[in-house]
Amino acid sequence: MRKIVSLVLVLFLVTACVSNKNVKTEKTAPLIPPPKKEVPPLKPIVKKISPLDNKYFTLSAKGIDYKVVLYEIAKDAGLNLIIKEDADSVVPESAHSLTVNFIHLPLSQALDIITKSNNLFYEIRENVLYIKGYSTKVFSLDFISHIRSSTLNVGGDVLGGVGTEDVTTPLTGSYALKGSVKEDVTDIYKQIEDGVRTFLSKNGKYSLDKLTGTLVVYDQRKNLDRISTYIGNVKRAYIRQVLIETRIIEVTLNKDNELGIDWQAMGHKILNRKFELNMSQTLALSDYTFSVGVAGIRSGVTGDKALLTALSTCGKVRTISNPRIRALNGQPALISVGKSISYIKKLEYETETVSGGTTTTKPTVEIASIFDGILLGVTPYIGENGSILLSITPIKSDLESLKEVKIGTNTYTLPQVNLRETSTVVKVRSGDIVILSGLIGKKEEKKESKVPLFGDIPVLGNVFKQQVETAHNIELVIFIKPSII
Repeated sequence: MRKIVSLVLVLFLVTACVSNKNVKTEKTAPLIPPPKKEVPPLKPIVKKISPLDNKYFTLSAKGIDYKVVLYEIAKDAGLNLIIKEDADSVVPESAHSLTVNFIHLPLSQALDIITKSNNLFYEIRENVLYIKGYSTKVFSLDFISHIRSSTLNVGGDVLGGVGTEDVTTPLTGSYALKGSVKEDVTDIYKQIEDGVRTFLSKNGKYSLDKLTGTLVVYDQRKNLDRISTYIGNVKRAYIRQVLIETRIIEVTLNKDNELGIDWQAMGHKILNRKFELNMSQTLALSDYTFSVGVAGIRSGVTGDKALLTALSTCGKVRTISNPRIRALNGQPALISVGKSISYIKKLEYETETVSGGTTTTKPTVEIASIFDGILLGVTPYIGENGSILLSITPIKSDLESLKEVKIGTNTYTLPQVNLRETSTVVKVRSGDIVILSGLIGKKEEKKESKVPLFGDIPVLGNVFKQQVETAHNIELVIFIKPSII
């Protein structure tokens, strides 16, 4: 029986081997592992441990020398001590003796109290505590290096008789308003230098590099602290900016407002009297009246849009310009809208005679230009309570004509300019709207009216045409909205 079972197992194994030989196996490509990302090695974070950390100081003494106190602090901190010679020159003789009562006070705080009260500096390098009377501090000013200045000149010969000759009783009169901001005032680096000099001690020194805006000061501790406070205050005040939003518009006045816009009545038209208008100045300039007003916009009012809506009831409103500009505190900003017109100022003819009796004429031309448009100079000054003091100088220049005059063989062009100008200073709050109005001028227009069809007939059509000249009063209104950024 065992032989039969063994024979069956042998036959089963042989047939299994034969069947395995007939099985086809598919070869597969070996799998390529993805490239390993290189992980940068982590740098250990090393915290610098001060020898003053987690240590406390206790000392009670009367009439003890400050050097002894510093020695005890250095001893408790496990530091070596070096007191430089300039320390004694800084500490007055009366301050050498101290009364100290420190009970379980942090060592760093105790060292700060002793050095600051004695006008000293300390520094820890390589397990050594250095005490010194003078130190150097570097300030980064970050101010602009160029200088801006402003000059205003309003008025002049008001009667047209200044400088006249050969007149029996000439009318003379002159009134002018002149003002300027000198370069010394707007030069922030000069102001910094003047301020630093007032805080320096006898042995203090400073160096200022205007190109990079770097100030290096060498002095005692109390003087460096004062200079640091001064520089910080100047930087905070200087970098403050005012956003000046300006809208310059022309209003072609209707018949009911030919004499100008009534701003007092205008306030009642704007959103149920939520608009306040306080006229602060009215200047009479010949046939024109220039008014300066301050408009305080309250909640629920959409700013100058409400003003424009109300102005549309006085005539046709046209926006000339809507500039937005930022100005640093105390720095002038200039806004101009118009065009520059060139003209021949002087035309001279020079006659030259060459050999042989031949003459040639050589002209010499001198070109000049004149501005036709609006100039607006604004200088903001920010107050401590958030108010803004605005120095405003608007100038309106209109070129009427260019008249050529011949004197001998030379030709000169004399421009006739209609000039309207004024200057004022207004104090407002951030977000208020300053209204400059009353610049009224006349604009003449020529229109052609004709009978339909008949007016288009050549030659004969002139009988059915008519030239109509109309004159409109146009008032220039300027809105200025300063906002502290």
